[in-house]
Amino acid sequence: MKSAADSKLLSVIRESLEVDKYGTLMTDTDRRYWSDSTGHEYVQQLAFPDDLESLKVAIGGNYFAACCFAAVGVM
Repeated sequence: MKSAADSKLLSVIRESLEVDKYGTLMTDTDRRYWSDSTGHEYVQQLAFPDDLESLKVAIGGNYFAACCFAAVGVM
């Protein structure tokens, strides 16, 4: 999120993924795109049928995991 652009967490992530070394592109995404209900919809639409139920269970109790699906869907 844009609010985390200058956070310590972001610098730890950049360092761990060696973003500068490999030239990895990281972009921030507005908070409005982080919707857990939209994330669940993306999983429903895009998951392989054999994986759908296990993915639903995996993100069922995890707000941030569902939101990540929504944010990636925007890209």
